[in-house]
Amino acid sequence: MRFFLIADDADTLYGLRLSGIEGVYAEGRQEALGALQKCLADPDIAIVLMTERLKTLCRKEVLSVMVERSSPLIVEIPVPGESFAGGNEMLAYIRDAMGLKV
Repeated sequence: MRFFLIADDADTLYGLRLSGIEGVYAEGRQEALGALQKCLADPDIAIVLMTERLKTLCRKEVLSVMVERSSPLIVEIPVPGESFAGGNEMLAYIRDAMGLKV
C-alpha cells in the first residue's frame, strides 16, 4: 500500500517526492479528475493526498468516492502559505471514521 499526491502546487509536489511519495501536478479540474481515476484503478494506492484547491474543484466526485468506496482514503492537505479551511472538516471526518478525538 502506498500514498499518491495530486497537487496544484509545485513546492508541495517536490517536497513530498523527497519523502518518497509519488505524485502528479494537475493544473485544473480535468487533470485532477484524470489523476484521481488512475488512483482508483490502482489497487496498491491506499491514500490519495489532494491539495485543498483541487479537492474543492472536484468536491462532488471526491465525496462520491469517499461514500462509495472504502479505499483509497482521500486526504486534503493545505498549500504552504495559505490558511487551511478544511481543518475542522478533516477532524470531523477522522472522528466519524475512526471514533478518535483529535
